[in-house]
Amino acid sequence: MNNKLDAGPGRFDDRHSRKAESEEQCVEQPQRTHSILLGYLLWIFGFIGAHRFYYGKQVTGVIWFFTFGLLLVGWIIDLFLIPSLEREAEYRFVPGPISYDLTWILLTFLGLFSVHRFYMGKRDRFKNLSPRLRTAMQSF
Repeated sequence: MNNKLDAGPGRFDDRHSRKAESEEQCVEQPQRTHSILLGYLLWIFGFIGAHRFYYGKQVTGVIWFFTFGLLLVGWIIDLFLIPSLEREAEYRFVPGPISYDLTWILLTFLGLFSVHRFYMGKRDRFKNLSPRLRTAMQSF
């Protein structure tokens, strides 16, 4: 009964289920770049465009900022658009070593003190300036 062609009852399914499990383990889950939860938290400040900037919509973020979310009508509509904004941002942005979420939290609440720049490793503000201009700027 040890015939190699006879897999026996249930053996065919077991082999394929094990193969599927091992393939799932090999495939890496994509790292998320944006969060829906953070998008909704920033939506609270959305009448100034915070959630639009977070999802990479700079032009509409500026429009929302100067028109108070298009007179609050666009702000209310964005409540339902946040999931699609998140999907589009996941498609557009590439995950990297720096977390977008933490950077945006630091920018939103501590941006005045440039804490987000320290987190991103951009400590030297005058790095790209000419040496003469850099010394003049650092003297202030």
